Amino acid sequence: MSDDNVQYERPLSDEELKRAEEEGKIGSRDRIHTVIFAFLVGMAFDYLFYDKYPGLSFTIFGVLLMGFFFYSARERINYKRKTGWFVLAVIFLLSSNFAIRSNSFLATLNALCVPLLTVAYTILVTNEKPDWSKPSFIIKMAERIFYLSFLNVLKPFIFLKQLTAKKEKGEINKTRRSILIGLLASLPVLIFVVPLLSSADMVFNHYIRNMADIFDFIKMDNLFIHIILTGGVFLYVFGYAWSFKFSDANREYPELEKEGNIDPTVIITMLGVMNAVYLLFTIIQFSYLYGGAEGMVPQGFTYAEYARRGFFELVAVTMINFAILITAMRVAKNDNIKLNRVLNGFLSALVIFTCNMLFSAHYKMSMYEEAYGYTELRIYVHIFMLLMFILFILAMVKIWHVRFQFFKVSFTCAVLIYVALNFMNVHSIIARNNIERYYATGNIDIMYLLNLSYDSVPQVVELMEARGADFPEDVKVRLREKYNSINRDYKWMEYNYSVARAQRVLGEYFSGE
Repeated sequence: MSDDNVQYERPLSDEELKRAEEEGKIGSRDRIHTVIFAFLVGMAFDYLFYDKYPGLSFTIFGVLLMGFFFYSARERINYKRKTGWFVLAVIFLLSSNFAIRSNSFLATLNALCVPLLTVAYTILVTNEKPDWSKPSFIIKMAERIFYLSFLNVLKPFIFLKQLTAKKEKGEINKTRRSILIGLLASLPVLIFVVPLLSSADMVFNHYIRNMADIFDFIKMDNLFIHIILTGGVFLYVFGYAWSFKFSDANREYPELEKEGNIDPTVIITMLGVMNAVYLLFTIIQFSYLYGGAEGMVPQGFTYAEYARRGFFELVAVTMINFAILITAMRVAKNDNIKLNRVLNGFLSALVIFTCNMLFSAHYKMSMYEEAYGYTELRIYVHIFMLLMFILFILAMVKIWHVRFQFFKVSFTCAVLIYVALNFMNVHSIIARNNIERYYATGNIDIMYLLNLSYDSVPQVVELMEARGADFPEDVKVRLREKYNSINRDYKWMEYNYSVARAQRVLGEYFSGE
C-alpha cells in the first residue's frame, strides 16, 4: 500500500478526550430518553407557537423546557442555591406576562430576556462556583449559546447510528425482536379489521375518524416549515441540554485585574472641578426651578418647554457621572488612607449632586407631562430615573464599604424593578392619567390612547360611554377597527387576559348597535 492511500486523522485534544470518556459512561437509555424528550420539546414549540399569537403558550413552553432541563441535567443540579430560585421565579413571572398583558414593547424585551435568564439559570445551578458578578459569567453564557450547544447538535444522529449498529450485530435480545415482529405482523391485519369494525359500529367509526383531529395543527401545505421548525428546536435544545453532561463546563476563565493603578490625586482633582460646577448648577436650580421663578426662564420658552429642553441634558450628565463614579472606584489606588478618605468624600459629593440632577430631571418631566400629557416613553423615563437613583445610593454604600456586593445588589434591584414594570400595567396607567387630565383641562390625544395596547381599552371605553359625543366619529371608527382585530375565536394556547377583557368590553360597547 502506498503512502498516498493512508488517511491521517486529527489527534484529539485533551478536552475532547475527556469529553469522549465522560460520554462513554452515559448509558444508551439516558441517551435515547434525552433524544426523545428533546424531540417532544421541538414538537411542542411548533404546536404552541407556529402561526399563533404568543400567550399562555409562552408559560407552558417555559415549564416544558425547564422540566426537560431538570431531567437531563439532574445529576449536576444544585437545588440549594438561593440565587437560582430567584432567577427561576423571575423567568416564570416574565413568561406568565405573555398571558396577562398585551404591551408589545415589553413583550419584545421579555422575549429577549427570558432566554438569556434561562441560560444564566442553567449555568448558575450546575456550576460549582457560579460567581455571576464577574465578566467571565457573560463569557460562559456566550460559550454555552454559540459553541457548546452546536457542538452537540449532531449527536442524536450519531446515537441512532450506534443503536442501528448494535441491532445489526444481533445485540438486541430475543424478546424485543419477537415484539417487533409481532407489531409488524399486526399491521396488515389491522388494515382489514379496523374498517370492518368501523362499519359495524357507528360510535367506533366516529372515534376513529376524529383521532386524526389531534394532528390538525399540521397542515400539509406547511409541512416543510413544521419539519424545519420542529427539527431546529429539537437539535438545538438537545445540544444545549447535552452540553451539561460534561464537567469541563465548570472550567474557570481569567478575570480582569481589580487593583487600581491611578493616583487618587488625579481623580480627586478632576472630581473637585466637576463638583464645583455641579454646586453652582445646584444653587441656580434651587433659585428658579424649585422656587417657581418663572421670570428667569429664557425668553421664547414656556415653563413646560424649558423643562423638556433641559431634561435630556440632565439624563446625559447623569449617565456620564455614573460612568465616572464606577471607573473611579475601580481604578483608584488604595495605598494612602487619608487620600482615600478625601476621594470617598469627593465621590460622595458627586453622588449627592447627581441625585439632585435626577430629582430635577424628574421634576422637569412631571411639569412637561402636566402640560402635554402622559406617554409610554415618559413613563419609562421615570422608571429609568428611579433605577438610576437606586444605583447611585448603592454606589454611595460601596464607596464607604468596600466589601459591599455592589454589582449583585444592583442587578437584583434592576431585575425587581423590571418585573414590577411588567405587572404595573403601563398602558392602563397612561390612559387613566390622560383621562383625568382631560376632565381637568379638556385636552386629550384620544387617538394616541387608541394606538396603545389592549391594556388601555377599558379606560378608553369608559371615557367614550361618558363623553363619546365630545369626540369625532373617527374615534369610534378606530375603536371599531380595534374590536374587529380581536373579535375572533382564539386557541387555548393564545389566551391573553388583556385581549380577552378588551374583547368583552368592546363587545358590550358595540352590542347596542
